[in-house]
Amino acid sequence: MPSFFLFIVLYIISFFFVLGCNDWFLLWLSLEINMISFIMLIYKRYDLYNLESCYKYFFIQSMSSAFFLSLLFFNSFKMSFLVLMLLSLKIGAGPFFFWFPSVVKGINWISGFLLMTFQKIIPLLIMSMFIGSLLWLIGIMSLLIGVFGSFNQINIKELMAYSSVHHLGWIISCMMIDNMYWFMYLFVYGMMLAGVIYVLIDEEIINLIMINKIKGKWWFLLSMMSMGGMPPLLGFFLKMVTLYYIFMLDIFYVMFLLLMSVIMFYVYIRMLYDIMMGYKYEVMWSMNIMSKNYYKKDYFSFIGILLMMMLGLLMLF
Repeated sequence: MPSFFLFIVLYIISFFFVLGCNDWFLLWLSLEINMISFIMLIYKRYDLYNLESCYKYFFIQSMSSAFFLSLLFFNSFKMSFLVLMLLSLKIGAGPFFFWFPSVVKGINWISGFLLMTFQKIIPLLIMSMFIGSLLWLIGIMSLLIGVFGSFNQINIKELMAYSSVHHLGWIISCMMIDNMYWFMYLFVYGMMLAGVIYVLIDEEIINLIMINKIKGKWWFLLSMMSMGGMPPLLGFFLKMVTLYYIFMLDIFYVMFLLLMSVIMFYVYIRMLYDIMMGYKYEVMWSMNIMSKNYYKKDYFSFIGILLMMMLGLLMLF
């Protein structure tokens, strides 16, 4: 137990340590302290899935840190391409996303929340020093991977992991606006994600088949809609401000962001539809034991949500 609190202290210190760094070696050191303390906090000796995720995470982080240190040794930080690729690997951004969903799947929700939010702060802070066309490309690939990886996902943890990759694309896009605006987006995204994870932990939901059993539906619905950017919720205003400033830089990229956001919103709506209406087979099975008024209530609730969406879109024009 004392060692657990020690690693919590080290974990917190790693974030403050990087803020005062003006040397590349100290940045690398803060990354290592953060990585080791995080692994020790999420490690569970007798959970095989957790062990597998910890080993995967350790291998990916160690490999990228070794290359990062070699760049430092050879004084090759002018090669921004390599630095950004290594940092993208560390946070699971496109095109180096392959390890991220499987690691999130093998750990609990609290650890997954830390991995999807706090573990991105230090690498993103370093990435913000390399503003350029390559950063645009990483953002675009993250958006695409997050959207198309979310389709046909049954495991809720993997779905939220791909959703995190998608929002990571938005966060990287925010770096083009201001050096620290991305942090505000990450902070708000963390709040929305916390609302979703709170319900999933409380209801012990592990896959989409169970999701229509959620009792705290409205809290979950609002959090998911906000993540999707539905007006007039917080996520909508966050994306609206981002699009407004990026519009001044590149209108075509704004159109791409809108397209990706709409497709991702469809993924969320599909999940919400399962909550409000239930899966087809469960509905057929339970029609003999439940009254029709139950389904009418859920039907009108779903229609009301769609009307709210349409009214929110009309507010934009």
